[in-house]
Amino acid sequence: MMLPAIALVAVLAAPPQVWHWGPVSATNAAGRAHGLVTLDGSVFTVSGRLTDTGKGCSWLAFRWTTDVGAHRSKTIKNCSNRALKFAFKPGTMLSMEGRVCRGTSTKPTGRCSGWDGVWAQGG
Repeated sequence: MMLPAIALVAVLAAPPQVWHWGPVSATNAAGRAHGLVTLDGSVFTVSGRLTDTGKGCSWLAFRWTTDVGAHRSKTIKNCSNRALKFAFKPGTMLSMEGRVCRGTSTKPTGRCSGWDGVWAQGG
């Protein structure tokens, strides 16, 4: 008995697109961050490391504009002398900026870098 031939088509997903951002440093250089923005299909992931080398804490703030014009933000802190790894999914976005500040364990208090481009649609 002969079985009909079945054609299998393998659909290979495109590899994720990756952009590097940073380094971004607080004005006293005691806090520093760098990382990647990955686009896999339609899902963005922002990842990286935030280091703190001084007294107090380092704060990394992100702000971005979504594809519908809404503004979002996320803040990450590190009070350890070890690099803090982080990753989050901001949703679909048009652009993102980040800055590093110094602060206490409860809030940023100053010595902030300027807002640095992390990712923007079209480059």
